Amino acid sequence: MPLLRVIESPRFSLGLVSLAGNQAEDFVRLNETDQEIFNSFTCDRRKREFLAVRALLDQMTTGKGRIVYESARKPVLKGYAGNISISHSASLVAVLVSDFRCGIDVEEIDRKVDRIAPRFLCKEELAWTTASNDSQKTMIVCWSAKEAIFKWAGIPETDFRRDILINPFVSEDQGTITAIFRNGEHVSRLALNYFFELNNAVVWCVE
Repeated sequence: MPLLRVIESPRFSLGLVSLAGNQAEDFVRLNETDQEIFNSFTCDRRKREFLAVRALLDQMTTGKGRIVYESARKPVLKGYAGNISISHSASLVAVLVSDFRCGIDVEEIDRKVDRIAPRFLCKEELAWTTASNDSQKTMIVCWSAKEAIFKWAGIPETDFRRDILINPFVSEDQGTITAIFRNGEHVSRLALNYFFELNNAVVWCVE
């Protein structure tokens, strides 16, 4: 379960670990609560994700941080100052820690999203993503961006098509995109960063 990289910034710390290879049991010591949760899993993939997140967090916080969950299953960081956001795909786990509100999402770029795109993209977004230089990657980045904003906002009632608007961009190996988040009459203008790792789009928001 190799560590891919940890990106350190004055505003955040972002860690990535591959789910390939051996489990992380030899690299992380679970507390009693986490051990009980781990023992309750019957799916090997879920166990690997759980261990990978905690092994990565252990390294990023020098063993000080631990994860607890609010009633809505939102992860909260204890024992270490900051906020946390977590995401995983079939091949990659990402952890984002920041003093600011934050959200991260990873999605494998070969997922077929064109059929479900109307569920998360509005008509304007569908038009420009379909006409973009790489519609598949662009739609994946948009989907991942909206997931990251959803986590950043922490509002369960958020409608991806109505409340989150991604501004047009040209898909590159890495970059910055902008978006608008609407919560009633309040409008937030957000900047998100993205890059690709192990055939995954990695998109995050820190505001």
